[in-house]
Amino acid sequence: MVGIDAQNKNILDRKFICSDCSLILRDSVQLSACGHRLCHSCFLNQNQTLITCSECQIQTPSDQILIDRAFSNEMQTLSIICSYCDWTGTLQNYEKHLQQLHPNPTCQHCSQQFSSIDQFNQHKSSQCQNIPVDCLLKDFGCHQQIVRSELPNHYRNEQHQHSIANVLQQMKSQLKDSVITSNRMDTDGDSALNQLEELEKTMNMFRSGGEILEEDVKQHSSELAEHENKLQNLTENISQMKLSIEEETALLEGMKQNLDILNQDLVSLEEKINDMQCISYDGTFVWKIRHVQEIMSE
Repeated sequence: MVGIDAQNKNILDRKFICSDCSLILRDSVQLSACGHRLCHSCFLNQNQTLITCSECQIQTPSDQILIDRAFSNEMQTLSIICSYCDWTGTLQNYEKHLQQLHPNPTCQHCSQQFSSIDQFNQHKSSQCQNIPVDCLLKDFGCHQQIVRSELPNHYRNEQHQHSIANVLQQMKSQLKDSVITSNRMDTDGDSALNQLEELEKTMNMFRSGGEILEEDVKQHSSELAEHENKLQNLTENISQMKLSIEEETALLEGMKQNLDILNQDLVSLEEKINDMQCISYDGTFVWKIRHVQEIMSE
């Protein structure tokens, strides 16, 4: 089970949105270390002693998670527009509406049907491979929406790598500014700067490797297209040969039928010739007696 989906979820205050499933909070709990909230079911799904906030990456011990009933009660008065029709009302009445009028929703991206809204929301949140999703670095310049199944390819492309470089540069700049403001360069600051510089070098190395990989992919794609053309030509040749064989088989079948007819005509002609041999043309009658040996023995 995940949060609650609605047409207007993107215009609601961000505090009402789960930092994990990005849907409207369901039975919200609060992370004491950072103050962000998530659905109680999303908290249980992590099943860790340390719960990592998806929004800020700060970790909170699982025994310091706060059950936020007052906030959940406040949310019940939120104005909601149904995801599947034009119904509007409060969050308190929304789930009843969904159960009564939309008990078996169908995913418009993959046409799969579900037996409940909760299953459907879970499917949209993490399972459907055809649904468009935001890049993890949307807030850092990577605004492209990507079909979930294409995310691994997106993470390797130049736009995403550039966004990662921007994130690292911002972190490095903020860290330097904080060090200058404090007017001291302590060991922790040096260590953090060194780690960022190492990370930046690693990213540059990955970017170079990604460019090489992209060239290899282009080359392999070209070779694949060439092989596909050859395969298509071979397929066409095989089809032509198959057609020729079928035509020759039909021709041979016709010749066989003609040969059978000729053999029948030949047998008939032989019988006529044998009959003509028994005809007398000089006044002498000749009778042809078949099976003479058998007759004599009798």
